[in-house]
Amino acid sequence: MVTWTRHPFFTSEINLWLPILTTTLVISIIGHIVLIIVDRKILRQAIRIIIDGFAMATVITLVTVFPFDFGVIPNAVAAAGTHIGVLVVLICIAVGLGISLLVRVIKLLVDLAKAASTA
Repeated sequence: MVTWTRHPFFTSEINLWLPILTTTLVISIIGHIVLIIVDRKILRQAIRIIIDGFAMATVITLVTVFPFDFGVIPNAVAAAGTHIGVLVVLICIAVGLGISLLVRVIKLLVDLAKAASTA
């Protein structure tokens, strides 16, 4: 008989982050449903800003809470490298989402200015 040994790398702090992830996923789903039904340029930009903002908050919270324990990796060097690698990737994702958020806000302001000038 084969017995499996399970070594989770999530700590109990994952429970602090999961409600934030769930909220972000629900907001993203609702936002995309709205965009499927009503696809207006300014509304699309505003909804994408909201979705990107929540996504960035979720990733930043994940970096802050960091509910990972890579001590289950038998090699200490690999565990340390994985810790640093995951942290760097999450920070890069947060920076990318921040840049995307900035670009979307600028595009929304340009679209609003164009709409105001033609009205």
